[in-house]
Amino acid sequence: MDDGPRMTGVPPDAPRDALPRRGPVAPPGSVAAKGWTMLALTTLLFGATWPLVRVGVAIMPPVWFACIRIVGASALLFVFLALIGRLRMPSRQDVPAILSVGICMMGAFVVLSHIGMQWVEAGRAALLVYTVPLWVTPLAVLVLRERLSRARIMGLLIGLGGLAILFNPLGVDWTDRNVMLGNGILIFASMLWAVSIIQMRMHVYRLDTLQLAPWQLLVSAIITFVTAMVLEYDRPIAWSDTDVVTVLVAGTLLLAVSLSIGTSAVRHLPAITASVGFLGIPVVSMLMGAVLLGEAIGVTLIVGLVVILVGVVIVSIAQVRDNQRERDDGRL
Repeated sequence: MDDGPRMTGVPPDAPRDALPRRGPVAPPGSVAAKGWTMLALTTLLFGATWPLVRVGVAIMPPVWFACIRIVGASALLFVFLALIGRLRMPSRQDVPAILSVGICMMGAFVVLSHIGMQWVEAGRAALLVYTVPLWVTPLAVLVLRERLSRARIMGLLIGLGGLAILFNPLGVDWTDRNVMLGNGILIFASMLWAVSIIQMRMHVYRLDTLQLAPWQLLVSAIITFVTAMVLEYDRPIAWSDTDVVTVLVAGTLLLAVSLSIGTSAVRHLPAITASVGFLGIPVVSMLMGAVLLGEAIGVTLIVGLVVILVGVVIVSIAQVRDNQRERDDGRL
């Protein structure tokens, strides 16, 4: 039933600039302080994951390492959601999101990143992976027909310039095939993540992201198990090695806890804050890699890091603002 026009204090034919400004939209029950805490914890935990993965792939078969982490994380999330009463069977409507994230963002991405990290330092690997917004931008223009604003073009070019800095002959050994292969694999993994994000933007959800996570991890577990059986069937895991068991347990717990806390951060913070805040993850990875693993932080890596993060920040902010503008236009 229509209650008639609402009294806003602005004539209906007033220019758009005269319309009252709305505050940022926040989901029901969001608490900013909690969001900031969750964001800080997520950044630290995910930042710690990359040095741990670097250690793990050095002492055991990389795909088996990925498989065991994902199987364990999936089981932990199933138990956690059951205990808090939020475990739900996904509907047919959520199947595309489960498959796209399970295959691209978790399955293929995790397998490729673990393989690539055999030859790439933790900090550099995290930085290459978190170039995702650079690949999302052209895909969004091609697939979703989003407008490519000048800000997004500028951010994309700056970010790609940062990648060029990372791959200059002084910053990486072009004669080492394994090093070049590892870097290329990590960038390709980042592109697969971007493909999954595009699908997620088109999807209409019934369950929330945390409720979908164990099912997505289950799909990923199947993929990583099959891949491990094909590629590493003859490479056993040294279960008697205390370091192996420790890394597996820590890696599994980090993945499950990081996913749980990360979804909470996204719920309680504005989109721009969350997306830009997560860019601290490669910075933390780089510092932890230097302190714990003795990885060198050269001038090339620092400059590349700064330039890439500037580009990604510009792209992320422009993306969120463009989306908000389109929603506002639709409401007017």
